[in-house]
Amino acid sequence: MTATVLVKTKLLANQSTHGIAIKVDTFNNMVSLIGEVSTSEEKDLSEKIAENTDGISKVKNMLKV
Repeated sequence: MTATVLVKTKLLANQSTHGIAIKVDTFNNMVSLIGEVSTSEEKDLSEKIAENTDGISKVKNMLKV
């Protein structure tokens, strides 16, 4: 599986994140999270989920609350 698929799958599986509304782009092991979320907690959690995914070296969190 690609890093993008791994992050997206984790976001979709987590009940506290709306993975369907979050776009995940990956380039050179850096993930960009793009979209709108309901709360700052969801934004932070989404970033932590991406950071804790194997193969990801950096996360650019562009999610808007």
